[in-house]
Amino acid sequence: MTMPILKGLLQGYMKSLFEEGVVNDQFNVIMSLKHIGEPDCAVQLIETYFADVEKILSELSHHV
Repeated sequence: MTMPILKGLLQGYMKSLFEEGVVNDQFNVIMSLKHIGEPDCAVQLIETYFADVEKILSELSHHV
């Protein structure tokens, strides 16, 4: 009984994030990879993204 409630809450939260512009269609693509059979793929993509952002920000701060 609690699982359907939690799934509904998660779907509502994700919908609100999309409507507020916090996430976009790219987020849905990443989440769909998780369902295809690569459960860790989304986590790896997010970790890579943050590592790249940190590197870019570091390089930018050296040029300012």
